[in-house]
Amino acid sequence: MIKKCLVLFLFLSGILNACKQKEVKMNGGEEHIILATNYQLQADFINAQKEYELAIKADTNNYKAYFGLAGTLQYMGDFRAALLNYSRAIEINPKFTMAYLSRANLESQLGDEKACVRDFKKTIENKKDFFMPYYFKGQMEYGKGNYKQAIDDLTEAINLRSDFYMLYSMRGSSKFKLKDYTGAIADFDLEIKTMPTHVLGYINRAFAYAEVKNYRSALLDINTAINIDPTWSQAYIYKGVIYNKLNIKDSACLQFRYADKMHNPQAANYIKEICGK
Repeated sequence: MIKKCLVLFLFLSGILNACKQKEVKMNGGEEHIILATNYQLQADFINAQKEYELAIKADTNNYKAYFGLAGTLQYMGDFRAALLNYSRAIEINPKFTMAYLSRANLESQLGDEKACVRDFKKTIENKKDFFMPYYFKGQMEYGKGNYKQAIDDLTEAINLRSDFYMLYSMRGSSKFKLKDYTGAIADFDLEIKTMPTHVLGYINRAFAYAEVKNYRSALLDINTAINIDPTWSQAYIYKGVIYNKLNIKDSACLQFRYADKMHNPQAANYIKEICGK
């Protein structure tokens, strides 16, 4: 029901943490790290790579430089080199929590599940009150269809960070997949309470309402989603689907045609299948 992109949040949170500066005299390696970070934030990864390499040349034990270089190489698509540099950062500083988490994220993308889980566990071991490894592991389990395990991981994350709306969104989606629609609605309620402007929260809850045949509430949620973002054509498709479930075909077709005018790629098929023309 929902798609996720993990790398940007993970990468930026890491480099911003790594670059908090105190009022002290910096050595050449630290100066290169600051320059590299600025290049990263401008998406100038070639120059960022050069500056990180200069930081490493200035201090071969600067774990932050290896970590930053790994993130830069990951964005450039050199995943093997990125893994090596995350590993080097960990070798220098075995308590470097963000390096384990970043490496786990990359291992997940590369399909190395055993290594990924191992690094998630190491992240938790290093920082027991850190919710992100539970969140990322929950996403991974969701993607594999292990919805019960995803719920367990996301619940652990919620226990540590109850104000992050995406935790409820993912856990609600996991419950939906297990056909626990009442539980899903409860989680989407919490998602919306935590982030009232999150469009997908209303859409996901609308689907759950539709499964328990509460179509009135489903339509209210879709209308709220449209009010938040009237340019999102997919919301009109969903609204048409709900009207079709209610056998109100004229209203359903009106929504499909509206979505078609907005160039929604699914609209034509719905019009052909339900509206007959």
